[in-house]
Amino acid sequence: MVLIKVKPNQAFKMLGTGIVLDPQQAYLAVNATNIPNWRATRSVYVLVNSDGSPVAHSVETAATFLETAATFLLSGADYTPA
Repeated sequence: MVLIKVKPNQAFKMLGTGIVLDPQQAYLAVNATNIPNWRATRSVYVLVNSDGSPVAHSVETAATFLETAATFLLSGADYTPA
């Protein structure tokens, strides 16, 4: 699993949770390989803690978060590489 750092272009909100991505903050993300044309659209899953803070830099943490915690699906137009 390859981890990348991204900055969202705006304050994306997760409905019903109060979690908001801070456009000034860099977040870890993984390629959204289960999405059709993910390479062409540069789709990624942004990994966040339950309070919206970025997760620690760890492949094990990323794997756990993909299964159990909050993720935002963003396309390449929604973020810039950090």
